[in-house]
Amino acid sequence: MLRIRVVGQWMGLLTLVVSSCAGSSDSKVSDVPSTQPAATSLPVVSSAATTNSVASSSTVAVTSTASATTTTDAVTTTTTDSRPIDPQDQALALAATLQAADFGAPWTVYAEGGPAPFSTESCSYHPDGAVTLLTNGASQAGPTMQLGETGAFVSLGGVAFPDESLAMEYIGVLNTDVWATCRAAQLQKYQSDNGSDLVVEVATRESPGLNQAGFESYAQFSLNSPDGTLNRVVLMSFYRLGRTVITQTVEYGAISDTDRDKVVNDTYVALSASYDRVNALAPG
Repeated sequence: MLRIRVVGQWMGLLTLVVSSCAGSSDSKVSDVPSTQPAATSLPVVSSAATTNSVASSSTVAVTSTASATTTTDAVTTTTTDSRPIDPQDQALALAATLQAADFGAPWTVYAEGGPAPFSTESCSYHPDGAVTLLTNGASQAGPTMQLGETGAFVSLGGVAFPDESLAMEYIGVLNTDVWATCRAAQLQKYQSDNGSDLVVEVATRESPGLNQAGFESYAQFSLNSPDGTLNRVVLMSFYRLGRTVITQTVEYGAISDTDRDKVVNDTYVALSASYDRVNALAPG
């Protein structure tokens, strides 16, 4: 089963309202709306699609506490950061991540979370760019959750930049065609390296609510069978809350309408909880 680590939103699932604190590095964010679009607004994968994906996710973040072995932008790297951890940045990043406790049965932990430093091979890495200025502990991956035995996965990661301008710079990189093309190429390489003949394409960078109140970047990737049939989708959404960026990744194939509804609703609840945690740490 192919999986992707999404850091983002479900096709406009959440709309954040950031208070106008232009000079603040940690702008407060309002509560998320009490309603969200129906699951039918999500891309539909036909149950007739022939699944030809690999046994494990292509972008699962696999981490350990001693050294960080992560899949960042689908590139596995092992690093050890000897610098002291910045407690405030680490706390913000962890607050933004998904918490397994936010999900009940039949959700299970597919992969544990942990520190997620950026590799130099990451699509968002640039020499002297925003991600090179992150403090130790400022990039964290939450656990990846799987809905029962379905091929639906959800994960949230958090990155706390030193200031708001760097978080905006990072979003700017994510919004480029170069980044999207690079991510698609990395996902394609993973498929090919693991014996899958799925073809990865950038489906769209647009989503309802994009560029409104905190939802600042989106990428939808299609994984198609050789005959062009949509097999799986990967949705990556990015929210900026002051200097903190939440990345949500959702991946799924053909699932029932009931499971689609559950993915949408439970993801909404988990994201709401993450916003509350970030708000609790952000200055008023």
